[in-house]
Amino acid sequence: MRRWWLLAGLLLNGQVALAAEVYKCTADDGAVSYSDEPCGPSDRTHTLSIEAITPPGGPDIEPLCGAGGEWQQGEFPGELQPMQRAALGLMREPPRVRGRAAELKHWRLSDALHGCWSGRDGEVVERALLPDGTIIEFRDGIRSLLNDPRTRSALALRCQAVFDACLASTGLSGEACIVEIPTCTASPPWADGAPCCPAACKSSYADIRREGLPPKAALAQALASEPSCLGGTGLR
Repeated sequence: MRRWWLLAGLLLNGQVALAAEVYKCTADDGAVSYSDEPCGPSDRTHTLSIEAITPPGGPDIEPLCGAGGEWQQGEFPGELQPMQRAALGLMREPPRVRGRAAELKHWRLSDALHGCWSGRDGEVVERALLPDGTIIEFRDGIRSLLNDPRTRSALALRCQAVFDACLASTGLSGEACIVEIPTCTASPPWADGAPCCPAACKSSYADIRREGLPPKAALAQALASEPSCLGGTGLR
């Protein structure tokens, strides 16, 4: 009986999977297993319908590695959107192919930043970093989602990124930037993946600044405080 650990991994990581039926098999001793084949005659069977999963932004992005056009080598560019810069650390982490780190061959920036990595035997792995910070990976015909901007931890990165961008590009003070950057309006505030800071985090920043902490450090402390100004507890 072939186990569906691969499918489980695809589901947990948000990867695209073809719609399929999966059998949940419960043995007499209560042990549960999953299979793409019908359960044995002594098992209790429950059929699960697995729908196709498409990561956010996936349908609008196609792989470009191997296509013509102007490609660049070396370090990724610095002129990125704030949310792209916030996710650049994950983008830079070399994908592993057969247990070895692949080598970045070249990259290309359009609306998204496309990077092409090559494994030891020539296997190609492509990543696309979207303007909202989403990273899509293409490998062996599978499209996978490496991160999800619609989480509290991603919102913390976005809030810090837009604040840092304001300080760097506008010449405004930290107090002015915390007012100027958008206030999250979604409920929960990370639900729409917007580049914003929650109102509670802005208030917490102002309180911490009055204690004398520098602007960037003050916002970092506000975002890391408990109870969380992002809502709930922890960054998940």
